[in-house]
Amino acid sequence: MKIIYYDSGNVTNINTSKLDTEKIFTEVKELCANTTEIIRVYVGKERLDQLKKDEKGLEIILEKEIEINSPAAGKYTVKKIFFPLSGDFIGNAESPVITVFMGKDKYYATAFRNMNGYGKLKKLEKVILGK
Repeated sequence: MKIIYYDSGNVTNINTSKLDTEKIFTEVKELCANTTEIIRVYVGKERLDQLKKDEKGLEIILEKEIEINSPAAGKYTVKKIFFPLSGDFIGNAESPVITVFMGKDKYYATAFRNMNGYGKLKKLEKVILGK
């Protein structure tokens, strides 16, 4: 598993050797599986690159593809996941919606919404970043 942290243009490759990657994998898979909506907006590579440059986010790149089964899209295969941690694609404690970008070699052109994932994503962020 490879984890990359983006913070307003700064890119940090996270050293996963001291992290519980099995627990992180389980949490990431759960956040993806609990997506209940598909955003009907095209989000291309340029937009994702802009998010990585202007906002905070976590990108998880898995060793191999996994199958996710969610209410939003049924069964689909992913290898990379991007969670925005700031900006328009994340809520807050009062409105706990998060947006999840997923794909195989490239990200899918749409995004998925987890309507109650904010708290779990913030805990995951703390585990990964140690903050």
